[in-house]
Amino acid sequence: MPEAEERPRRTRGRSIKLRAFELALVIPMFAYVGHSIYTGADQFRDPLILVWIAAIMTVDLLPVPTTVSSVAFSLSFPLELSVALLYPTPVAALIAFAGSADRDELRREVPVSRALWIRAQIAAAIIAESTVFKLLATLDSEWWRLGVAVMLAAVAGYVVNVGFVSIYNHMSIGVSPTQTWRDIHSGLFGEFVLSYMGLALFSVLVATTFKEIGILSIFVFIAPLAFARQMFTRTHSLQEATNELAAKQAENEHQALHDSLTGLPNRMLFQQRLAAAIDDARERDGRIAVMLMDLDHFKEVNDALGHHIGDRLLSAVGPRLAGALREGDLMARLGGDEFGVLLP
Repeated sequence: MPEAEERPRRTRGRSIKLRAFELALVIPMFAYVGHSIYTGADQFRDPLILVWIAAIMTVDLLPVPTTVSSVAFSLSFPLELSVALLYPTPVAALIAFAGSADRDELRREVPVSRALWIRAQIAAAIIAESTVFKLLATLDSEWWRLGVAVMLAAVAGYVVNVGFVSIYNHMSIGVSPTQTWRDIHSGLFGEFVLSYMGLALFSVLVATTFKEIGILSIFVFIAPLAFARQMFTRTHSLQEATNELAAKQAENEHQALHDSLTGLPNRMLFQQRLAAAIDDARERDGRIAVMLMDLDHFKEVNDALGHHIGDRLLSAVGPRLAGALREGDLMARLGGDEFGVLLP
């Protein structure tokens, strides 16, 4: 059928568009870094570049739970920002691209083009951070200028990173960019994401210490990393507990106000809505209608065929009658075979 042939065509078209989006970032990133190596190879000869790559890769492979299933989060952000402060922009981009790692990538559970895109978008964020910082300050600037420059650089990199992720989610799973943005910045996790931006200032400590003592400064990152990871885990646990509690509360409220057999509102909810409708009608000088009904000879059905047949009859009759009402009307099971209808 034409519809059966159209579905694969749409899926294939979206996949091609997604791969094109991935390559649209990966190819220019390769070209930028390659051209920088070709024209300025000396800046890439620092052997400590490999140490930074290994450090970022190690931190990236530590699992970090989040409440947003379509978004992965890494604690390597301060290290990557430190690289953006210390090294020329092309070198920082290379370190970020080579060091960014993902467990799914190592397990070969993601396509190569997507793995490269993930690395490229992180490198793009580092380019934004490095560019903003170098336009505003250096590591030898006054403390206030240095702090402002680092925070603005962190914001620039964060916006670039979340922007790319939001667009990718929209193209791959159909979630709107604004929805992804809201998911990341909502709830307890969103609060911690904002507070985590404070770790941007810690990157200044790593970078300045690196200038004085070299590679040992990277290990200064271990204690804050452990603290940040613990906070992420705690935040994730609190968010899950909050969600479970809210779901359980909503379920309990629904059960308290609805009939378990028919799913219709029960007597308690009917009385609440009736009282509210009376107050509303009094305020606007209007009218409401209330109907009470029962099923004739229902007792004979129970006696002759059994209560289970009577329950099936109630389960069928109640929702069928409710389906004949207008939107805004209310039908409730008051008990036994008695039903009430509220017409506001």
